[in-house]
Amino acid sequence: MIKQEILSKLANKEDLTEEELLFLIVEFKEVHSQIIESDEYSETTVVVLEIDPDLYYEVTWCHYYSGENEFQESHRVKKETKTIEVFVRCKG
Repeated sequence: MIKQEILSKLANKEDLTEEELLFLIVEFKEVHSQIIESDEYSETTVVVLEIDPDLYYEVTWCHYYSGENEFQESHRVKKETKTIEVFVRCKG
């Protein structure tokens, strides 16, 4: 039931509770993760979760090594493909 409530809130662009954000992190597929800060007490991570094939949600959260979590930011994101130009060394 909680999954349907969350999907409804996302569709209506409503804020999610910390419990719902934790549910997202545990239950949905993580497609991107980046540690943005880490120290002796905690680690702050940005994760992108695939809710549906065309629905992605980004959550920034701080996990304290004492076991607590603090959610700092969350919002819907979209997947884009960008072409980048790189230079590689020629062989020979």
